[in-house]
Amino acid sequence: MKLVKKIALWSVGIVGALVLAFIGLHVYYRLTPVELSEEAKTLLAETAHMGQLTDNGYRLHGLLAPEGMDPVAYGKCLVDAHVAHSREDSLFFKKFDTDGERDAAFKLYSDKLKRTTDACAEGRPLLQSLVRPKDLKLAPRLPLGEWANASRPPSYEALNSRWESVLSGGVRGNIPDPTLAIISSLQTPLELERRQLGLFASDWLAANTVVARTAAWQHISTRLVPLVAFADGTLIESMIATAGVTRQLLVMQAAASGANELDQTLSREMLATLEAVDRLPLAVSNAIGAEFQGSVAITDNILGRQDFGSGYGPAAVEWMGRFAFDRGDTLNLFAMGYRDSQRAVQSRTRGSTRDFRASVFAANMGCPSFGDYAWSCLVFERNAAGRVMAAIAIPAYGDYGLRAWDVVNLAAATRLTIEARRRGLQGDGLVQFIANAPEGMRDVYTEQAFAYDASTKKLSISLRMKSTVLGDKSYQLSL
Repeated sequence: MKLVKKIALWSVGIVGALVLAFIGLHVYYRLTPVELSEEAKTLLAETAHMGQLTDNGYRLHGLLAPEGMDPVAYGKCLVDAHVAHSREDSLFFKKFDTDGERDAAFKLYSDKLKRTTDACAEGRPLLQSLVRPKDLKLAPRLPLGEWANASRPPSYEALNSRWESVLSGGVRGNIPDPTLAIISSLQTPLELERRQLGLFASDWLAANTVVARTAAWQHISTRLVPLVAFADGTLIESMIATAGVTRQLLVMQAAASGANELDQTLSREMLATLEAVDRLPLAVSNAIGAEFQGSVAITDNILGRQDFGSGYGPAAVEWMGRFAFDRGDTLNLFAMGYRDSQRAVQSRTRGSTRDFRASVFAANMGCPSFGDYAWSCLVFERNAAGRVMAAIAIPAYGDYGLRAWDVVNLAAATRLTIEARRRGLQGDGLVQFIANAPEGMRDVYTEQAFAYDASTKKLSISLRMKSTVLGDKSYQLSL
């Protein structure tokens, strides 16, 4: 009997000691918050311009404003209505018992939001959104005549003018909090860019003088640089810009390859304009950095939420996790993930995302060797709840970088085509030039000459990322 009592007392003592240790540690954590790392501070400063929408951001959201209505005012009304609605009835953190309950809640939410945003138009019809024709297939080696026929534009001056204002309007910013975010419909801008290429193709084909070709070239030269700059926004915008630049390069290459010889001045102007494409990976990197503002917003908005915790243990443990939630520690981990993603995007030979510092950190939280019971150590760690959240959301955007580098590679092939036509090369001279192409006209990944089949007169370019326009693993260009 005495032995049983001793065992019981020892058990109670051990449990009590663990509880006291747990409480003591988390009180200590609460009283000694982690300071923001220099990396996090720098990233916050770099992305501060994305922390709120500018007038140009509202202009993008208000692109389809009714005729005669200021797109900025309409866009601001849309955003304000969306934010107010989200704050009033946010579904971001809600939990539903059944799929039916969730679907009904989201339908009610969407219907209410539509009524609110419809009021912004004041009962007037919106400008018609442009959508891509279902039967249109844009691809490498598409003849210039097909670009002209598939992209012959109807009247869309008002939309195009508004879109040009966005492109030239500078910083747009963003609503960083994903629980409040409103995403612009960017199908219309992409379609506007495609139709601009139709004008170029039509004018280039009809041109019979250098002056006429130079005039046709303005349809691209005035848009390529601003479109690359547009990529330096949100990540969605950067991918839209990447798609738009891809099409611009394809139609440029089609035009150049179809000419026996290019005017010296015009070809040099085309080559100079192409230099902007080399900045695309950096623009995508900046867009990835801007995503950090979303992590800041999430981190700040979950403080005090009763439905947020580490996901481990009983209610008391969850409460203590919220009690000791550490903003600095959480943002430091996010910053590590974003910085490593940026470095990967800027590198042509990115490393494995498993090697990212934040991923390595997350893999060693708690006691990894305990398997399913790793939480037994995790609950004693500093900022367990915040670290679990950051670990789940650690960004791994390396693939976005490969998309950008694939476009840079296409630019290298386009540059090669223009230079070959500038020199008027044919036959063996062309083969020799391709084999010994200068820097900037070779495969950007291998730094070797592009493969060229003289019998079919086709360049072969490898892809690192599957593309709906370029293909799965590789594509060919006529030269």
